[in-house]
Amino acid sequence: MTTAVVTADFKANLKYYFDVAVNGNSVIITRPKKKNAVLISEEEYNRLQEIKDKYYISELEENNVLLAEALERIQKNPDMKTISEADVMAELGITEADLDSAEDVVIE
Repeated sequence: MTTAVVTADFKANLKYYFDVAVNGNSVIITRPKKKNAVLISEEEYNRLQEIKDKYYISELEENNVLLAEALERIQKNPDMKTISEADVMAELGITEADLDSAEDVVIE
């Protein structure tokens, strides 16, 4: 369960909202015209960190496999012409600014 609370109420009832979070519920602290914050238990925080770390490691492992496959193809074909990322970008007319402003694409 999630509880939303305005900043003034959160400050006035700090112990109550800490108890809510420690008991496994999240508390959204809303702030007018500013970004909100979320209070969660240390247990929930650690659980989320573990998920994040596993995802990061999994992503690194996947990238390492792809890199190893690419290097193996290059080694098996020493005469194969390779093109640098910079050359591809120049050929396609893509700048670093274009990449920085591009939105992430999710392929499902």
